[in-house]
Amino acid sequence: PGDTAKRDLYIQNADNVTVTLSMNESAWKPPEAQQWLTCTWDYANQPIAVNASTRVQVQLQVSWLIRNITQFSFNMTISEIKENATGYAY
Repeated sequence: PGDTAKRDLYIQNADNVTVTLSMNESAWKPPEAQQWLTCTWDYANQPIAVNASTRVQVQLQVSWLIRNITQFSFNMTISEIKENATGYAY
């Protein structure tokens, strides 16, 4: 309880347009683990240019109040949001 784990991820834009990123968590096992675990990152929606890379830090924090969960898993998906020439995302 109360622990925090941090990991650095290095993400490169291999696309042919500038992108931003989004993160989503899903498929928590057991489902109630999501009540006690918080996954965040320090990415601030800064655009990533073509062929550029950026470091983001992902943090998983365990609540002090967690009970009866000794193992868990979840999926974390990081997706790109492309920007076209007019600046609109697609």
